[in-house]
Amino acid sequence: MPPRKKQCKQQDVSFELVDSLSDDDDESQDFFLVPPSPEKLNKSQVPWLEKYAPQNASEICINPTKLQQVRQLLNNMLKGRLPKKLLVLTGPCGSSKSTTVKLLARELCGGDIFNDSIVEYQESENFSVFLQSCRYKNGSIVLLEDLPNVYHFETLQLFREALRHWINYDGQLPPLVLCLSEFEYETDDQRTGYNLENTMTAETLLGRDLLVSEQVEVIKFNPLAHRFLSKTVKRVLKLESLAIDESFLNDIYKTGDIRSVMFNLEMWSRSRSHLSMIRENSLNIFHALGKIIYSSKEFEGKSSNYNSIAKVIELYPEKNSDLLNLGLLENYHIFQDSKFPLQIGAAICDDLSNADICPFGELGLRSTRINLSRVTQKPMVSKLKMKFPRHFRAMKIRSKTHSQVESYRQYLAPSNSFQTLNLIDGFYLPLIYNKTRGSLLRYNRLGGRLQEVYAGEEVVADDDWPLMDAYDQFQMDIGEARTKRKRKDNIDRSGIANGNVNGNDNYNYNYNDDDDDDDDTLSDEIENSTQSDLDFDDDDIDYLISQGKL
Repeated sequence: MPPRKKQCKQQDVSFELVDSLSDDDDESQDFFLVPPSPEKLNKSQVPWLEKYAPQNASEICINPTKLQQVRQLLNNMLKGRLPKKLLVLTGPCGSSKSTTVKLLARELCGGDIFNDSIVEYQESENFSVFLQSCRYKNGSIVLLEDLPNVYHFETLQLFREALRHWINYDGQLPPLVLCLSEFEYETDDQRTGYNLENTMTAETLLGRDLLVSEQVEVIKFNPLAHRFLSKTVKRVLKLESLAIDESFLNDIYKTGDIRSVMFNLEMWSRSRSHLSMIRENSLNIFHALGKIIYSSKEFEGKSSNYNSIAKVIELYPEKNSDLLNLGLLENYHIFQDSKFPLQIGAAICDDLSNADICPFGELGLRSTRINLSRVTQKPMVSKLKMKFPRHFRAMKIRSKTHSQVESYRQYLAPSNSFQTLNLIDGFYLPLIYNKTRGSLLRYNRLGGRLQEVYAGEEVVADDDWPLMDAYDQFQMDIGEARTKRKRKDNIDRSGIANGNVNGNDNYNYNYNDDDDDDDDTLSDEIENSTQSDLDFDDDDIDYLISQGKL
């Protein structure tokens, strides 16, 4: 019978004790030393967002129809059944976008020790390099939650270009999913356009050309409805053995944000008081118009009209009230598909017009809601869709026109006023130039062609405006004049650097002129540059600029 092995005793000690005993040569010790294990968090210390996070797709707080839509699309993208290569999930914060993707990735991909079911982008990584490394991760889902610094113009262009290369790749690619939480920035300035400086949406981030591509699919997530939040909250309260006032729950449900709801529940469980920690959701233009035209569903009775308008005034930025009036003017007719008396529409238009000169901005809002409430509502599916006000489209065209006319005046016609170039020269010059300068050149109207502006169903970002013609000789002339001026400025600076004050050898100070007095002659002559020193060709100038000489 073999002898029994001696059992070593285990003892938890600190790292300091290990260091102090490392020089001890006592071999009689029959125990080995290990560092103590880190303390584990008590279950009561784990945040509820982590503690009660869904473990499978069936536990996600989301509309089951929306969940099935995303599941089916991801499954088809994984199996190559669809040409889609980029899926964009948009919606407010806390609407279960990223949670849906992560749990569906675990369900559809599985994953093993060699391949993860999901690959996530980190903000510190180079985005283009990251996408290149993900090309061959078939069987996984690539998730974009973090974004590079898209507020830097060059970084934004590189971001879009990398996505463009991804969707135009010929081979099989893993599904690329972008989870984008849409929001608007609160600024003190009046809104004059939609761009990343004031709004984070799929349109402002990606641009129109990417969104309309057949390789891109966009799915809109809405704020979570009361019934889905209630189901999740009841499960959590049951596990925590808690009972909360129903009115408090109804208040926190209004945000439609599962993260905000869970945070408020956890804070209530600790303080047992109804704290004011509810996140206020600001209204965008479409939601504000909907609450005015159709009234808010959360209010009932005779005061519903008053309360609906009060809610809009509270949440919608006052500085953009003019835009809201314009939106009502272009959208009030969608109510009941315009099946209401003409007198009601006339009253609404009159009050919206008066709102432009009235110091009280809510006149048009209240008049629209009150007049539409007089219409007998019938259950129906509206065929007319809400349109985004054309105000921004007109402002953008105005800005483009002003920019081109000012450029023409600066480089080609500095003696003419803006009004003259825009109203007279802008019309007659193209007619004259197109007849006298040959058929190879085409001059369009200076400042762009006159065009009609229509309201649209979608918000159009500032960089999605192909307003100028693809080819316009005016633009070519302005660019050529700009290049000549820059070249002349570079030559002038080079002349000054070489001692020629004016940068032009045709104008030199003749200090030895006989007509000059001796007192006017400088004691040390300035060595002037010769004409050959400044006579550069295009290649020489490009080289000097690239070397930082000019």
